[in-house]
This record gives sequence, structure tokens and C-alpha cells, in this order.
Amino acid sequence: MKADLPVSLAAPFLALPCVTLSVVSHGHGTDVLRLLGDVAQHSARIVEQVIVTLNVPEPDLSAALEAADWPFEVVLLANTARQGFGANHNAAFERCRTAYFCVLNPDIRFARDPFMPLLGHLQESRVGCAYPLQSCGEGEAFNPARELPTPASLLRRHLGGARRNQGQAREWTNGAFMLFRSSVFRRLGGFDTRYFMYCEDVDICLRLQDLGFALDSAPEVVVAHRAAHASRRDLTHLGWHLRSLWRLWTSRSFLQRLSGRGRPAPVLAPAADSALERRSEAPSP
Repeated sequence: MKADLPVSLAAPFLALPCVTLSVVSHGHGTDVLRLLGDVAQHSARIVEQVIVTLNVPEPDLSAALEAADWPFEVVLLANTARQGFGANHNAAFERCRTAYFCVLNPDIRFARDPFMPLLGHLQESRVGCAYPLQSCGEGEAFNPARELPTPASLLRRHLGGARRNQGQAREWTNGAFMLFRSSVFRRLGGFDTRYFMYCEDVDICLRLQDLGFALDSAPEVVVAHRAAHASRRDLTHLGWHLRSLWRLWTSRSFLQRLSGRGRPAPVLAPAADSALERRSEAPSP
């Protein structure tokens, strides 16, 4: 069943549907089905296509996805070998035919449509990526954007008990929910696949700002996200995280900011979108 949208929200700046979602499962079949259920209930008029990538074999999920009558197109990609976060979403983007592309974790849940308000933020001429606030089911919703992950900031965060974003510049947001203009994602070349599982989101946010685009949060949108934090429990993930941090710390975008030469891009006044872009309470997990 498709959710009804007020005409004032659906027009005049967008022709719906106009969003492609990319979701990667690593054995998260139940989460994927719940997420697609939320999309079907609240966002079916906005989402044209959902691309689900199976990073490990999941025959039960494959069968469930193919058997259901979804109100949007579902494309199923099955990897023969495990791929990283960036490689999976880049492969999904190759099949994207809409003006907006959303990277979405399978453990995201929402009780009302998050996409239309985010699309409104993306009508600002220099906003290249918009994202919602997140709730982990405990306490108030928070802005997931964070300061630059320098060695000092990581020590403050993990050892000193620094409060999230207190007096800090927000340079990047996590990859659990990122809605991009497809034209911007294409211009960036997608995620840098030299990272594996960690820091891809930091890198793409910095490169996006290097191109003169801005990140923009939508404080009126809250989604539930159950963060796994696997690198705190698994030595393999910890190794991937440390290698990705080293790559980030030696990247040009990072070093420019560390030296003070890089700056977050401002959000400029709204401008007319391209022809392509013109066409085309959070529950507990």
C-alpha cells in the first residue's frame, strides 16, 4: 500500500518517484525485510528502485524478496566474493537511473517518510548530500555528523568520554543514511574502494566538500539506527578500521584540513535543478 503525500510536498520541484536506495546485507535478512516494509508503507511514491546486495549467500532473503509484491522495483545483486562497503554501493549505483541515490544500512527503521524532507534540503544549490538525525532507541535523537577523526579526537571520544559533537565542527556523517544527488555521487566517482568497511564515509564527505558542495542535516527527520560497532569486538574488523584510518590520515583531503587549508563548503542560495533532477517517530529496531 502506497503512503499518501500532501500535494504541496510532492510538487512542484520533483516528479515522483525519484530515489534509488542501495542496501547491503551481510546476513541481515530480517532487517532488510523490515526496512523494505517501512519503505513500502511510508515512501512508495518517492522510491522508484531498491537495490539489495547480498554480500554473503542468503537464499531465504532472496526467496522472500522475489516472492513479495513490492510497490517499487527491487533489484537483487548476489556477490560471488565478499566486497567492501564502498564497492558494494558503487556497483549498485551503476544501476541507478534516478536523480537521487541513497546509501542505507539494513538496520535503519522509520515510522514516517524521511525522504521528502531530505529532498527538500537537496534543493539548495550547493547541498550534495543530506542526512537525518538518528536514534539508537535510548535517549534523544542526535546529529550523527562528527568532527574530523584525528588521533587526538579519537582519544577524546573513546578514552575521555567527550560528549558527541559538543563544540565540534561537523566534517562528516556516518554512512548509515546518506541521500546524494546522483550527479554529485557520479562526479565524486562514488566511494573510494581502497578503503574497506571503514572510513569510506569520512573520505567521501571530505571530497564532496572539496568540490564545493555541502552536507546538510535535516533536524525534522529522525530514523532509528542500531549501530553494530563491530571493530570494538572483533580483531579482524579492528584491523580493517586501523588500516582505513591510516589511509585517511595520509589522504590529501584530510591533510589539507589538518593544515587549515580545507574548509567545509557553505550552503548557497537555492538554484534551479538540472533537467534530470526535475524529472526525476522512529520505532525501536
